[in-house]
Amino acid sequence: MKPAIKAMQEWLKTCPLVAGQLGGNVAFYIDYLPEETIQFSIEDAPGDPVLQSFFSGKRKAKNYVLASRMEYSEVIAQQAANSGFWDDFAGWIEAQSDARRLPDLGSGRTPERVAVTNSGYILTSEDGTCRFQIQIRLEYYQQKGPIS
Repeated sequence: MKPAIKAMQEWLKTCPLVAGQLGGNVAFYIDYLPEETIQFSIEDAPGDPVLQSFFSGKRKAKNYVLASRMEYSEVIAQQAANSGFWDDFAGWIEAQSDARRLPDLGSGRTPERVAVTNSGYILTSEDGTCRFQIQIRLEYYQQKGPIS
């Protein structure tokens, strides 16, 4: 079974906003954010994994942090550009979810939606860069597997 975080990584790589930032060379790391600017990472975040249980399976959720290392300065235009990028990225996620263009989780798991649960914010800043991030949640149905 494909790890959900890998499916999310592959799905996020299709975002044209990220490709635009990196000149078409999208590298979404998993649980690692390099120190260089304009880098992206998807990281696991805590949360209750089971939303509902049924006889045939469970509705589940996975929480993630999407982080980026971006340029940072006191210049308002730079700050506004960073914030605007994450606003647009959140909009892309919502539009994809609304259109049912969701990550491929493999057999036995059916994606239901991806939602932004926390808007973009700066977590840390130093030496002309900042770690900017948003939080998202993947909800899906997982069929009960055969008893072994």
